[in-house]
Amino acid sequence: MKHLSPFCPLSIVLAFGFIFSVSFLSCNGKTEEEKNERENLSSSKKVNYDEALKYYDFARTAIKEEKYREAAEHYIKAAEFGFNPQNAYMSAIFFYLKEEDPNEAMKAANLLAARGYRDIRPFENDQNFIVLMDHPEWEDLKATIEANKEEYERNHKDPSQITIETSDISRFWIAFDKAAEVDSIEEKVEIYRQEYFNPGTPGLQDFTFMKMRKGIRDFVEFVENHRDYYEGVKTPTNKALEYLANLPDYFEKVKAIVPSASFSDFYFVIGRHTSFGTVSLNGSLIGLENVVDENTPLESLPESRQSVVAPATFLPFVLIHELIHTYQNTSNSSLLGATIVEGGADLITELAMGPPQPTPPYRIYGEANEVKIWKHFKKDMDQSSQKGWVGGVSDYEAPEDGWVRDLAYFVGYKITRAYYDQAEDKEQAIQDLLDIKDPYKILEASGYNPGGN
Repeated sequence: MKHLSPFCPLSIVLAFGFIFSVSFLSCNGKTEEEKNERENLSSSKKVNYDEALKYYDFARTAIKEEKYREAAEHYIKAAEFGFNPQNAYMSAIFFYLKEEDPNEAMKAANLLAARGYRDIRPFENDQNFIVLMDHPEWEDLKATIEANKEEYERNHKDPSQITIETSDISRFWIAFDKAAEVDSIEEKVEIYRQEYFNPGTPGLQDFTFMKMRKGIRDFVEFVENHRDYYEGVKTPTNKALEYLANLPDYFEKVKAIVPSASFSDFYFVIGRHTSFGTVSLNGSLIGLENVVDENTPLESLPESRQSVVAPATFLPFVLIHELIHTYQNTSNSSLLGATIVEGGADLITELAMGPPQPTPPYRIYGEANEVKIWKHFKKDMDQSSQKGWVGGVSDYEAPEDGWVRDLAYFVGYKITRAYYDQAEDKEQAIQDLLDIKDPYKILEASGYNPGGN
């Protein structure tokens, strides 16, 4: 099978031509001058994946050893080497405050704001961060973050001006084909590094640090050990990109539900089969290796990953779900908070787009087992760990046979659906599910309690 290159299908350019009118070869809504400026800014401080992930690992080790100041310092260092700044600096702020050092925490917060951070809600609502509101530099920090938000929304109100970046896809397939021509893992790693990661977009950089934290070598080993699978997603990946032509329609539907909506940039990448989508300061990040068709050899994947795939028809739901995340306050640290974030994104996406097609496994299993799922969830909902509820269940002692991954999405959908249905002011209910000031109040107001216990 020949690899698909370049990834800017003519059907997308034609149907979405007003976005790609200037620089369609890059599948980018910016002008060529703006694109070059962005790339120059990016290249002025090259990402060092190995060093960034090394300091991230140092931070995680320090946390286990309860050396929280060291953890904060390691997160700062990881950010200097390019690690996703929102994750790194927010973590540093948290651990400096845990050490009762608001001055260092404020320095980290200012570094985050300088990188374009634009959501004041965690600092005003989250008990872990609210102490910074008493700091002498608080008003300056707040002004910077709010200015970032205003600038971002001004530049992202018009869907025709957002970035739709698919260039990482074509670079992956070039690396994939070249890697087949060499034998040693060292040579393969170098090919992927030079052809895929080093010239990658800001979206790929963020996706790597957020969803592939074991590093480039681990990514290469997974891909090379599952080449049959990756060969089998070439065609459906191309099919999935055709849905980009419908993005203007999707955005109009979101605008009808969220009148204040702005529209994030979208980056499409090929990952290690760890995530279908996530968001960063740079936009919505979509892992297209999860898109399959009837010819994709699922049996070549680990069994735990075979339920995390979907046909191209599921992609529109993923795109809008991730867009909704860019509007949400995602700072709540409890499992309940994370559950309402994910379920709320599912609900609002469904209000705009209709139900996901096909129905995901977590909803099928959830509807059939709602009472017992809720019983187990109530025991865990106050904890900070999402293990067994968001993502995989392979390292989690499942409480029931047949337990499937991502059941927090189902529980969160049911809670937020109940909250929305009981609300007289539907527009305010949606805003509540974006702001998520107190997930426990949302649960209480929803009245959700299957089984009545």
